[in-house]
Formats: sequence, structure tokens, C-alpha cells
Amino acid sequence: MIIEDFNGFLEFKEETFPFSFSNNKITIHPHSIDKWNELLGEWFHHSTNKKNKWLDKIIIDGITAKRKGVKFFVTDSPAYFNGYYTFTVDYMYIYDINHETNNMYDIRGIRFKGPEINYFYNVSDYIKTDFKTKNNSFDKFSLELNSKDDKKFGKFRWHNYSVSVKGSFSWKKENDTYGPLEISSLLVLELSRSCNDLKKLIELIQIQDVVMFFNCYRKNITYTEIDTYCYTKDGLKRKTGNFYVFDDDYNEFNEKKEILKQIITLNDTSEKYSQIYKLCVDNNLYTTHICSNYHDRHLYTPAKILSIIIAFEHSFKIFYPNIEIQSPELNIAKEEINNFIDNKITGTTGKLKKKYKSIKNSIDKIDVSYGEHLKYALNDNYKILKEFIGKRYQVKNPRLIISSCATRVNTIRNQMAHGKLDINYKPINSNDIYLIELLLYSMALKYIGLSDDLIVSKIKCLFNIR
Repeated sequence: MIIEDFNGFLEFKEETFPFSFSNNKITIHPHSIDKWNELLGEWFHHSTNKKNKWLDKIIIDGITAKRKGVKFFVTDSPAYFNGYYTFTVDYMYIYDINHETNNMYDIRGIRFKGPEINYFYNVSDYIKTDFKTKNNSFDKFSLELNSKDDKKFGKFRWHNYSVSVKGSFSWKKENDTYGPLEISSLLVLELSRSCNDLKKLIELIQIQDVVMFFNCYRKNITYTEIDTYCYTKDGLKRKTGNFYVFDDDYNEFNEKKEILKQIITLNDTSEKYSQIYKLCVDNNLYTTHICSNYHDRHLYTPAKILSIIIAFEHSFKIFYPNIEIQSPELNIAKEEINNFIDNKITGTTGKLKKKYKSIKNSIDKIDVSYGEHLKYALNDNYKILKEFIGKRYQVKNPRLIISSCATRVNTIRNQMAHGKLDINYKPINSNDIYLIELLLYSMALKYIGLSDDLIVSKIKCLFNIR
């Protein structure tokens, strides 16, 4: 997010100071030479005190030169340059001041706007266009609003709030008669009651981030605007302020239109898609393996391969919590080894006996292999994945791939887990890892209740499968 430089006054160390904002940083200006020297001494003391301690997140309050309230979310670790305290800003909230309370308005909802949002929720649910031609020339154009109400996509619990997921739109028209009409999608998260805890609301923004990572299978998501609103006494929405997020890691560059279209869309998911947000709230939507950008999605480095393998391990526990796969062969092997170790324990003493007991304890904890879990999940999602398996592996009977895929991935996983670097990675292994990527989406979307046919269409769109 880009915002112009501005200045104003803020509260720091229980005093009021002038400040300037530029390049995602605030610089605090001492109002006298004495204060300058005082802050210099405090900074050196502060910097030594903070060593080997967790750094706190703090909020610095201020007012801009345009009489707007501003709250800066920073890490309590300022730099000191030429006599000035400088903080790097993670989040910033600029808001209208409620003159009744001399503070910000309580917030009822957050609205997200951006290029990805335009495809995540398409305004076609709201807008109907029609045009006619006559004598091979443009004759008539009409734009009709189908509904004024937000489209609802369910609710989820978050802290002590019920949060509604909604789709809406905004429009902008230049004053010039010939200026363009710009219509944008809005993704709305509305709270069941008002909230003035900005740290919590930032947490809600972070939840929306994770959902978009999942929807796009990349992390460089762009928001052109994140605004907040409250309700007036007449029941109308009133814009109250704007959040600004400064994260250079994810917003590397804007993707092309063709890539923006590769996204899981919201429109046809009814109210079930809100469960994706619930998974995020419960920290059950694994996104660590998702790449920063579209280009990196197609690079299978050892780190990425391991990350995808771990993603499946984590997701299986979430989506199949009650599945216990019994392996008769494993049970027989464990019994035979335990009988052998029991005899050793009986015939030894001291440290050696403790070692044997430790080994037996480790053997008891051995569960079925990663491959068995993968085989189960692939079979459970076979109806969804069979078309993709057939095309990727170029086989007539996709079912035959499942067992061999599970075996190959299990081998790679075990080799990586034990630090083996000289892995014999073959082209077919890339197919296996790709299949796990599809499986992760199939499991998640199936878990929240989408139909098999709808999941197939979502995967095709996200992975650009024709």
C-alpha cells in the first residue's frame, strides 16, 4: 500500500511531539535542544535494556495536519538517527475523529478492495449490463443494479463475535462527463456488534490474508483499500477510517490479469465458504507451503517439496481426525521387536537397561507410515482427482497410480526427515508432489461441504487446468 507523506503531532513518552511520516516510517521531532539531548540519553539506555528480551508491539496515537486521527502499530524497538527517534510502521489506521468522544468511532465492519478481490467476489451478482448495436454501430448501453443488499456467505465465530462474510461493491465516477465509471468488488467482514480494539481488528485482517493466500495459492496479495465503517442511527453505513498494511515480503509485484483469474471464487459457494475462515481462526488452515508469487509455484526446490509434504501431514490430522489406519504387518513387526527387547531388559541392568527401555518406548510410538495416510486420502478424494491424475500421469486407470504415488512420496519424506541430501529425485516425483497440492485443496473444500463437481471446477480454475 502506498500513501503520501504527511505530518502532525503524536503522543510519545507521555508528551506531545511533532512527527513526520514517510516511506512507512515515523520520525519523532524533539521540540527543543534539551529534549533532543534527553531523548538521546534515554535511547542508549533503552537499547541496552531491550537486549535478549521479546520486543513488544505498541500503538502510538497521533493527529495529522488534516485533523484526522492516526494510530501507528510498531515494534517497540526504535532506531535513532541524527537525534530523532524513528519507528518502522507495520500497520496504520487513519480515522475520522468522533467529536462526542474525541476518539475514533467504534467499528462494525471491515471492507477489502483490490485486484484479487475483484475476482474472488465478482460483482456480476449485483450488476447487469446490456448493449445493443444498430447498423454495425453502437446504439444503446444499459447498466442495471440487481440488488442493493450485500450477498451473504455465512458466519464464523471469532473471539466473542459472530462475523458475517459478505460480498458487495463500490463505484466511482469522475466529474468529467467522459470520465470512466469504475466498479469494484468489496469483501466485507461484519461484526455482530461494535469493536474498538484495533489489535483484534488487525488479527481479523490477518485472517483475511490467510484466506486469500489459500484462494490464490500465492502470498503477494494486493489491497488497494481496507476501510472500516459503523452504522448511523438511521441504519446507514458510515465510513470511519482506513487501515494501511506495510508488508514488503508479500506485495512483491502485481500479477497479470490472466494470473489474477486463477483463484477460488466466492459467488457460487453459498454460505459454506465461511468455514474456511473458521479453519483460519482455529489455526487449522495450513499455508506455510504457499509460495510468495505465481512464478515460484512452478519451482520444486527441496525446501518446497518438504514443505508440501509437511502440509499434507498437518492437514490429514485436521480433516481426518477420527481415522485410525491399522497396519497388520506393522503390528506384527512391533510385537516381534518388543519381545526381543523385553528379553534384553530382563537380562541387563543399569544404563544399558534404561537404553533398551527407551528404545521400546520409541517403538511403541511408531504409527502407520506417511504413505498409508496419503493412500487413504487419495482414495477418499478419488472421484474429485481422477481426471487430474489421468491427465498428469497419462494413464487410462488413475486408480493404479495411488499406491505407487504413496510409496514414492513416503520414501522421499523419510529420506528428507533423516537429513539425506542425495535424494534420487525423478520426473515422476514432480507429478506426485503436484498431486499432493491438488489433494490439499480437495480435502479442505470437501471438509467445508462443497460438492465434488464444484471442487473440481475450483481446482481447474486455481491451477489453470483446461
